[in-house]
Amino acid sequence: MKRILTLLLMVALGAVPSVVRADELCRGHGWPMTPEFEPSPRIVTFDNVYGEKVNVLLPDDYNVTTKRYPVLYVMHGGTWGAKEGPDVYLAYTDLIDRSAGQDVIVVMPYTGRYGVGMDWRDGSQAWETFIVDQLIPWVDDHFRSVNGRAGRALAGESMGGFVAMSLAARHPDLFVAAGSFSGWLDLTIGDAGWFAAFTAIGIECGGDGRGAFSDPVTAGMDLRDHNPPDLAGNLGASSVYFDTGNGVPCTAEDVTRPSRPGPAALFPLAIGLEAMGRPMNQRFHDAARAAGIAHTASMRQCGTHDFPYFNHALDSFWPHMMSAFSRPPATPPAVPFDLARAAATFRAWDWTFAADPARAAEFLSVADASCRGLGLTGSGLTTITTARCFRPRSIVLVDGERTRADGEGRITFTVDLGPAHQHEQFTPAARALEAAGGYWTSTTVTLKGGGS
Repeated sequence: MKRILTLLLMVALGAVPSVVRADELCRGHGWPMTPEFEPSPRIVTFDNVYGEKVNVLLPDDYNVTTKRYPVLYVMHGGTWGAKEGPDVYLAYTDLIDRSAGQDVIVVMPYTGRYGVGMDWRDGSQAWETFIVDQLIPWVDDHFRSVNGRAGRALAGESMGGFVAMSLAARHPDLFVAAGSFSGWLDLTIGDAGWFAAFTAIGIECGGDGRGAFSDPVTAGMDLRDHNPPDLAGNLGASSVYFDTGNGVPCTAEDVTRPSRPGPAALFPLAIGLEAMGRPMNQRFHDAARAAGIAHTASMRQCGTHDFPYFNHALDSFWPHMMSAFSRPPATPPAVPFDLARAAATFRAWDWTFAADPARAAEFLSVADASCRGLGLTGSGLTTITTARCFRPRSIVLVDGERTRADGEGRITFTVDLGPAHQHEQFTPAARALEAAGGYWTSTTVTLKGGGS
């Protein structure tokens, strides 16, 4: 435990050791305190949802009505173990009282001591698969949820803030609202030493410290394809809220009250972590603003990495979430969408995009995509399958060339974006070629006919 706290404090204050022994970081519990909360008939605990503990907080009238409810998924922060992580919001915030009388189901899963919401590159952890492909369908099967994007929100503090904003941006068709409370929203900040320390902490009981994202210098796209500032433009149809302090205590009580939970020795950590997270939130704020994404940013001039502030942010996020549930914004196909992803194949808004197998990892940027066409920036031969835009079996013109829709009204076509790049984006070789100019190919594709 002492080793974990020492390393975290060194990371927060910028003094990062060059070598971190991951096997020393996974022993025992992350925090020296077990969360305790008042029992409530509204709280249902499941100890084995695809192997993980999940708490579900039900509305007051859930058992006396037949109506359906929207769902808020709450992600816990780092260091918590499998038993404690799902309990922290019940123990250290006013979530139970805050949700009383509200038509919302709240789901609190365990998502790894340092899982960062990802399917890890080394295959050791698969938290994105758990949340997106297992937990959400399980909730929709077992509870009277509003099964769809308009009834689904995601939020969290610290590491959980990163998870919430990352997954909302990677899956914009799944969540109508996303909230981050003192979240670490840009993991590209800091040098390679800081990054190595962070990922080594996250390995949970041995293995290569680069297990989550790979090396940020020589191969950084695993990180970039999960990093909220890089994906901010995907959130155009989402209600986005984030809150952060700057590590400066707001009141004398901030100094006398230790970071809760935990002993007084953790107070410097509460300062250092919030100070480190502030520029991460600023970068996300700047990226969202540059992408034209409407969002609410609470950039407080004081505040530490502490549950009283997380609780305040949760209270502030709540009305944004409820407004999104009651008046969800227009989404595709009613409006065009923008999207940036670096996976070899990805889906969003019922469209599928597949990169050239010969292309190195890099972002494919999609702009103003609709059943009438789209813009693309990238490299290589990119294959696209549209949503159900057209009459089944009808003829569609793709830039004037005839193709036929399938039985569902989709078409599949290939766009030539020039030679497939051979250097992973953001590596020194790719940056040098990009700086020379003419590196990226951009084009616009027009779709006509087929009843669109």
